[in-house]
Amino acid sequence: MNTFRVNYERASDGSWSASALDLPVFSAASSREEAEREIQLAIRLYLDELASQKAPVSHGVCDTVTV
Repeated sequence: MNTFRVNYERASDGSWSASALDLPVFSAASSREEAEREIQLAIRLYLDELASQKAPVSHGVCDTVTV
């Protein structure tokens, strides 16, 4: 089982988006719970595709900046 960091954002219309911080995967839905289910599915599909191509899963680096 893999763990990935996900960012959730609520839009002004009340909908939610989710993006995996280390993968090129995102989702959008009318509720946070639905966005979470959708991002989990999207990550699974992405990982399955990588596995079928025998491609490695790359992980990004998260850091902070001072402005």
